[in-house]
Amino acid sequence: MNYLDLVLANDDRFKFVEVSFAEFDKPSKTYTYKSNIELVESDLVVVPIGQLDQNIFKTARVIKVMDPFDCDFSFNTKWIAGLVDLTKYVDTLKYEAEARVIVNKAKAKKAMAEALEEIKLKLDSDELSKLDDLSSKI
Repeated sequence: MNYLDLVLANDDRFKFVEVSFAEFDKPSKTYTYKSNIELVESDLVVVPIGQLDQNIFKTARVIKVMDPFDCDFSFNTKWIAGLVDLTKYVDTLKYEAEARVIVNKAKAKKAMAEALEEIKLKLDSDELSKLDDLSSKI
């Protein structure tokens, strides 16, 4: 029995969570970690894997914030190293998508203007006048 984890489980400042290393929404085995960070289901977290002195970390998805009574205190649990904040990343992706729309509209506008200039070069003044008359009736 891990008495330290048992003591922590009775302190509201600490939580035990199940995480999964599943990739591409495939089911995966879950692992228990402890945390002093407020977490909710589906949060992306950084967790140590392997021996603690190896400093190897991996991202995992929080599957469940556990009730202390559901915890298995027969083994040592590791601490969650941090919560991944995707705010800047998501904002950057939104900016990039909006910028792409603006650039594509500008390219289309330029292509349209070039096409109109090419047409004007191929038409004589009488034909251009007829086009202007038609467009004024719209």
